[in-house]
Amino acid sequence: MSRYYNIYIEIIDFNVDKEEDILKTIKQIWPGNYEFFKIGDSNLISGGGDNHLCGGQSEEESFEEIYKALWLSNEAYCQIIINYTFLEDLPYEKFETSRDIYDTIKKGTI
Repeated sequence: MSRYYNIYIEIIDFNVDKEEDILKTIKQIWPGNYEFFKIGDSNLISGGGDNHLCGGQSEEESFEEIYKALWLSNEAYCQIIINYTFLEDLPYEKFETSRDIYDTIKKGTI
């Protein structure tokens, strides 16, 4: 069973010589259409996108898989922050029109 998520990753204080390897690793582990940004000469990569966790994998298991792979790619410790947003059952508010509202507006009373 797969579950649909938005994932947002921040990688802080990484080895700048390993930037391409880090981005390649992210795309291998979490394939999809993502955008990642490095602002100027900063030591921060951030970005994300939407995809599925498969095979019953939990958010914690996904996080562990990602940080271990990124540390290997970076060849050193870097701080990794990942936000998972479950997209299949988001809270929402429903609004709809009615004939009464329309008639009231048409009469000019609103």
